[in-house]
Amino acid sequence: MKRILSAFVLSCVTCSAAVSAETSPFGQLLPPEATYRMTSPFEARLGGFVHEPGGSEKGSADISGEVIFGNISVNTDPWWDFVTMRAHVGGTFNTDAKTNGEYFGPIWTVALTDRFFVEASIDGAFNDGFTGALKPPPHHAGMGCHVGFHESFSLGYDLTEHWSVMATAEHYSNLNLCARNHGISNFGARIGYSF
Repeated sequence: MKRILSAFVLSCVTCSAAVSAETSPFGQLLPPEATYRMTSPFEARLGGFVHEPGGSEKGSADISGEVIFGNISVNTDPWWDFVTMRAHVGGTFNTDAKTNGEYFGPIWTVALTDRFFVEASIDGAFNDGFTGALKPPPHHAGMGCHVGFHESFSLGYDLTEHWSVMATAEHYSNLNLCARNHGISNFGARIGYSF
Protein backbone atom coordinates (compact mmCIF):
# COMPACT_ATOMS: atom_id res chain seq x y z
CA MET A 1 0.00 0.00 0.00
CA LYS A 2 2.84 2.40 0.85
CA ARG A 3 4.43 1.68 -2.51
CA ILE A 4 1.18 2.43 -4.32
CA LEU A 5 0.68 5.66 -2.36
CA SER A 6 4.29 6.73 -2.97
CA ALA A 7 3.95 5.99 -6.68
CA PHE A 8 0.71 8.02 -6.81
CA VAL A 9 2.28 11.03 -5.04
CA LEU A 10 5.35 10.85 -7.28
CA SER A 11 3.19 10.72 -10.41
CA CYS A 12 1.18 13.76 -9.23
CA VAL A 13 4.35 15.76 -8.59
CA THR A 14 5.74 14.74 -11.99
CA CYS A 15 2.49 15.68 -13.74
CA SER A 16 2.37 19.04 -11.96
CA ALA A 17 5.91 19.84 -13.00
CA ALA A 18 5.19 18.84 -16.58
CA VAL A 19 2.00 20.90 -16.73
CA SER A 20 3.68 23.98 -15.24
CA ALA A 21 6.42 23.76 -17.85
CA GLU A 22 4.14 23.20 -20.83
CA THR A 23 0.73 24.26 -22.06
CA SER A 24 -2.68 22.70 -21.62
CA PRO A 25 -4.90 21.53 -24.51
CA PHE A 26 -6.80 24.80 -24.03
CA GLY A 27 -3.81 27.08 -24.49
CA GLN A 28 -1.08 28.65 -22.43
CA LEU A 29 -1.55 28.30 -18.67
CA LEU A 30 0.30 31.49 -17.83
CA PRO A 31 -1.05 34.85 -19.05
CA PRO A 32 0.19 35.78 -22.53
CA GLU A 33 2.94 38.35 -22.67
CA ALA A 34 1.73 41.90 -23.14
CA THR A 35 2.00 43.08 -26.72
CA TYR A 36 3.64 46.36 -27.66
CA ARG A 37 0.23 47.83 -28.46
CA MET A 38 -1.00 47.17 -24.91
CA THR A 39 2.00 48.89 -23.31
CA SER A 40 2.38 51.73 -25.81
CA PRO A 41 1.94 55.22 -24.33
CA PHE A 42 0.01 56.44 -27.38
CA GLU A 43 -2.07 54.98 -30.22
CA ALA A 44 -3.93 56.64 -33.11
CA ARG A 45 -6.74 55.04 -35.13
CA LEU A 46 -8.60 55.96 -38.30
CA GLY A 47 -11.39 54.16 -40.12
CA GLY A 48 -14.70 54.16 -41.91
CA PHE A 49 -18.17 53.13 -40.71
CA VAL A 50 -21.52 52.36 -42.29
CA HIS A 51 -23.82 54.89 -40.60
CA GLU A 52 -26.95 53.52 -38.88
CA PRO A 53 -27.69 50.69 -41.38
CA GLY A 54 -31.42 49.95 -41.42
CA GLY A 55 -32.20 53.03 -39.31
CA SER A 56 -33.66 56.45 -40.00
CA GLU A 57 -30.23 57.85 -40.97
CA LYS A 58 -29.20 54.94 -43.19
CA GLY A 59 -27.48 55.41 -46.51
CA SER A 60 -24.36 57.33 -45.53
CA ALA A 61 -20.85 56.77 -44.23
CA ASP A 62 -18.79 57.97 -41.26
CA ILE A 63 -15.13 58.77 -40.76
CA SER A 64 -13.89 57.53 -37.39
CA GLY A 65 -10.90 58.94 -35.52
CA GLU A 66 -9.57 57.96 -32.11
CA VAL A 67 -6.57 58.53 -29.85
CA ILE A 68 -5.74 56.08 -27.05
CA PHE A 69 -3.47 56.99 -24.15
CA GLY A 70 -1.21 54.83 -21.97
CA ASN A 71 -2.11 51.98 -19.65
CA ILE A 72 -4.01 53.20 -16.58
CA SER A 73 -4.65 49.75 -15.08
CA VAL A 74 -3.99 49.54 -11.34
CA ASN A 75 -4.11 45.74 -11.08
CA THR A 76 -0.90 44.08 -9.83
CA ASP A 77 -1.95 40.43 -10.20
CA PRO A 78 0.09 38.86 -13.06
CA TRP A 79 -2.86 36.65 -13.96
CA TRP A 80 -4.60 39.81 -15.24
CA ASP A 81 -1.71 41.04 -17.38
CA PHE A 82 -3.71 40.19 -20.48
CA VAL A 83 -6.30 42.87 -19.57
CA THR A 84 -5.35 46.51 -20.10
CA MET A 85 -7.40 49.60 -19.26
CA ARG A 86 -6.57 52.82 -21.10
CA ALA A 87 -8.24 56.18 -21.74
CA HIS A 88 -9.42 57.17 -25.21
CA VAL A 89 -10.99 60.13 -26.97
CA GLY A 90 -12.54 60.02 -30.41
CA GLY A 91 -15.33 60.86 -32.77
CA THR A 92 -17.54 59.64 -35.58
CA PHE A 93 -18.11 62.22 -38.31
CA ASN A 94 -20.84 61.73 -40.90
CA THR A 95 -20.18 62.51 -44.56
CA ASP A 96 -23.81 63.44 -45.34
CA ALA A 97 -24.66 66.11 -42.72
CA LYS A 98 -26.29 63.61 -40.36
CA THR A 99 -25.54 62.96 -36.68
CA ASN A 100 -21.92 63.26 -35.54
CA GLY A 101 -20.64 62.07 -32.18
CA GLU A 102 -17.64 62.58 -29.91
CA TYR A 103 -16.69 60.56 -26.83
CA PHE A 104 -14.20 60.19 -24.00
CA GLY A 105 -13.75 57.45 -21.40
CA PRO A 106 -12.05 54.17 -20.48
CA ILE A 107 -11.38 51.34 -22.92
CA TRP A 108 -10.52 47.77 -21.95
CA THR A 109 -8.32 45.57 -24.14
CA VAL A 110 -8.13 41.79 -23.67
CA ALA A 111 -5.36 39.84 -25.41
CA LEU A 112 -6.81 36.59 -26.79
CA THR A 113 -3.47 35.50 -28.27
CA ASP A 114 -0.20 37.28 -29.01
CA ARG A 115 -1.96 38.94 -32.00
CA PHE A 116 -5.75 38.76 -31.62
CA PHE A 117 -7.50 41.04 -29.12
CA VAL A 118 -10.95 42.29 -28.18
CA GLU A 119 -11.87 45.72 -26.80
CA ALA A 120 -14.88 47.30 -25.16
CA SER A 121 -15.63 50.83 -23.96
CA ILE A 122 -18.35 52.75 -22.13
CA ASP A 123 -17.95 56.51 -22.48
CA GLY A 124 -19.50 59.87 -21.94
CA ALA A 125 -20.50 61.34 -25.30
CA PHE A 126 -21.78 64.39 -27.16
CA ASN A 127 -23.78 64.41 -30.39
CA ASP A 128 -25.12 67.13 -32.67
CA GLY A 129 -28.31 65.26 -33.62
CA PHE A 130 -31.95 66.34 -33.39
CA THR A 131 -33.09 66.93 -29.80
CA GLY A 132 -36.39 67.61 -28.05
CA ALA A 133 -39.70 65.78 -27.81
CA LEU A 134 -40.94 66.75 -31.30
CA LYS A 135 -40.70 64.35 -34.23
CA PRO A 136 -37.30 64.73 -35.96
CA PRO A 137 -37.03 65.78 -39.62
CA PRO A 138 -37.06 63.01 -42.26
CA HIS A 139 -33.91 60.88 -42.39
CA HIS A 140 -32.70 62.15 -39.01
CA ALA A 141 -32.62 60.32 -35.68
CA GLY A 142 -34.35 61.73 -32.61
CA MET A 143 -31.40 61.68 -30.23
CA GLY A 144 -33.35 63.37 -27.41
CA CYS A 145 -30.43 65.38 -26.04
CA HIS A 146 -26.89 66.26 -27.02
CA VAL A 147 -25.17 64.70 -23.99
CA GLY A 148 -25.30 60.93 -23.65
CA PHE A 149 -23.27 57.76 -23.80
CA HIS A 150 -21.12 55.84 -26.28
CA GLU A 151 -20.47 52.10 -26.19
CA SER A 152 -18.16 50.20 -28.53
CA PHE A 153 -16.85 46.70 -29.16
CA SER A 154 -13.93 45.71 -31.41
CA LEU A 155 -12.23 42.54 -32.56
CA GLY A 156 -8.68 43.27 -33.64
CA TYR A 157 -5.46 41.80 -34.98
CA ASP A 158 -1.89 43.08 -34.58
CA LEU A 159 -0.26 43.09 -38.02
CA THR A 160 3.13 44.19 -36.68
CA GLU A 161 4.57 45.68 -33.52
CA HIS A 162 3.04 49.03 -34.44
CA TRP A 163 0.14 48.39 -36.87
CA SER A 164 -3.22 46.79 -36.09
CA VAL A 165 -6.61 46.39 -37.77
CA MET A 166 -10.02 45.93 -36.17
CA ALA A 167 -13.71 45.47 -36.89
CA THR A 168 -15.79 47.79 -34.70
CA ALA A 169 -19.42 48.28 -33.68
CA GLU A 170 -20.46 51.41 -31.75
CA HIS A 171 -23.66 52.88 -30.35
CA TYR A 172 -24.65 56.40 -29.24
CA SER A 173 -27.68 56.90 -26.97
CA ASN A 174 -28.88 58.65 -23.79
CA LEU A 175 -30.12 55.51 -21.96
CA ASN A 176 -33.67 56.95 -21.88
CA LEU A 177 -32.61 59.95 -19.80
CA CYS A 178 -34.19 62.37 -22.31
CA ALA A 179 -37.53 62.75 -24.08
CA ARG A 180 -36.38 60.65 -27.03
CA ASN A 181 -33.75 57.93 -27.25
CA HIS A 182 -33.54 56.74 -30.83
CA GLY A 183 -29.82 56.05 -30.62
CA ILE A 184 -27.44 55.42 -33.50
CA SER A 185 -25.43 52.28 -34.24
CA ASN A 186 -22.49 52.27 -36.67
CA PHE A 187 -20.37 49.40 -37.99
CA GLY A 188 -17.02 49.45 -39.74
CA ALA A 189 -13.27 48.84 -39.79
CA ARG A 190 -10.27 50.78 -38.52
CA ILE A 191 -6.51 50.72 -38.66
CA GLY A 192 -4.34 51.68 -35.68
CA TYR A 193 -0.74 52.74 -35.16
CA SER A 194 1.03 52.46 -31.78
CA PHE A 195 3.84 54.97 -31.23
